[in-house]
Amino acid sequence: GRTARVTHTMDDTEYQVGLDLPGGAEITRLDPALHRYQIVGRGNRLELTALFAPEVDKVPSARDVVDASEEWWPRFWRTGGAVDLSRSTDPRWRELERRIVLSQYHLAVNDAGNDPAQESGLVNNGWYGKFHMEMYWWHAFHYGLWNRWSLLDRSTDIYERFLPHARELAVSQGFRGARWPKMTTAFGDAIGRESPGTPTCLLIWQQPHPLFLAEMDYQAHPQRSTLRKWETVVRETAEFMASFANREEETGRYVIGPPIMCCNERNKPESTLNPTFELSYWKFGLRIAQQWRQRLGRARDEALDEILDNLAPLPVEDGTYVLYEGVPNMWTERNTNHPDPIAPFGMLPGDGVDLETMRATTRRVYETWPVTDLYS
Repeated sequence: GRTARVTHTMDDTEYQVGLDLPGGAEITRLDPALHRYQIVGRGNRLELTALFAPEVDKVPSARDVVDASEEWWPRFWRTGGAVDLSRSTDPRWRELERRIVLSQYHLAVNDAGNDPAQESGLVNNGWYGKFHMEMYWWHAFHYGLWNRWSLLDRSTDIYERFLPHARELAVSQGFRGARWPKMTTAFGDAIGRESPGTPTCLLIWQQPHPLFLAEMDYQAHPQRSTLRKWETVVRETAEFMASFANREEETGRYVIGPPIMCCNERNKPESTLNPTFELSYWKFGLRIAQQWRQRLGRARDEALDEILDNLAPLPVEDGTYVLYEGVPNMWTERNTNHPDPIAPFGMLPGDGVDLETMRATTRRVYETWPVTDLYS
């Protein structure tokens, strides 16, 4: 075969695509304004590989790709964790196990790169190719749980790469530390720069994610090098979270919002105060930040303890947790999209959670939430 090179531009930066073409194949650009090409081979078989990179040197052949795949996938399945449900008495165990295995495959294919993936991975080109940092938790943390740290470690340095813009974003809004963007890119000069949009500028549940990932890393690798690896990111994240919490003069409690966009993005930002999930995540994150200070041989931060001790309780109405404090018509109009009120004891370990109240909330969600139509 022969190597052909075409170029494409993203965020004003030019990249190359290297193609390993079989002999006699022809490549034609269909539209000078679009990155669309037609490749025509000879005969009834066409073997083609494409390499996307800032600069292309040698493009692997189709045989090279097949050989690498035959080596990589057996190693993937023979390492890390596994689930065996064959002793279950529930007849649905086979289907559940099939979905677990299939999900691991899809996530490895779509979400194990050096940068966070789009919400849809490589399935389509949503949001102009940009990824959403709130979704990075879902795309990444499971690798640690399956003990596939080599895949998770490919991308966790994204926070260090984003630090300059995250600091600028926090300062521009009057906060300290680093405010992590929601929708952004990892390319060129725009790396970590926030994209426009209402949810983009008001969503906050991505802020504690690096604290969660850092703590998971330390639990698996409790050593000094892990502390150093995450030290700056943990400190800057906690600085922002602490400065984002407001102290109410009349009550002395620290609150979150308004304006704020809840995790499920079905709220009025200008009137939203103390969302249940975000409050619990704030409690968790600041608690972890204090633990990291102590592990590094430092004293606890008194300002963080002041906030932790006086952060508003998770909002409860009629014995259940609700989307946010004072939410109207919680169980008839606000029970849409994903059920945030149960996330503090599902996704999170339960900071600020009362177990009986959470049990009642879970029952109410089960009874009323349209889980078959999460975008209703």
